[in-house]
Parts: sequence; C-alpha cells; structure tokens
Amino acid sequence: MSDAFIADGSLGPWHGDRLLTHLVEGIAPEHGYVDLNIHSAWALLQVSPNLLRTGEAARVLRGRLAVMLDGE
Repeated sequence: MSDAFIADGSLGPWHGDRLLTHLVEGIAPEHGYVDLNIHSAWALLQVSPNLLRTGEAARVLRGRLAVMLDGE
C-alpha cells in the first residue's frame, strides 16, 4: 500500500495542531522518549510556527515548560 496520499492533498488541509498537542503531552521528564518528542515538536513548529498562536497545543506547551524547568 502506498503512502502517497499523505502528500497529494486529497485529505484536505492539515494544520498539525492535534499532532503538536500529542507530542507536547509526551514532554515529561519521566518519559524515556522526551528528547524525541521535543525534537519532533520543534521540527513541526519550524514548518508551522502559527501552531503556537492559539489552540490547545499552545496551552499544553505552556504547562509543560514549567514541568520541564522544574525537573532535574
């Protein structure tokens, strides 16, 4: 099965807000894959910086920053 449908636009517009929210929820010091989530969120924001302007992902990220800064 081909995954060409991902890039061909047939799924309609994709904003990335759900993906960013999912990645940000995984930013926690106790997760073994926290570095991967941070890098993936960073890469997504490089392509779509407007994701931080509004929405659930921005709210969740603000909360996670405090958790990470208070961690180790």
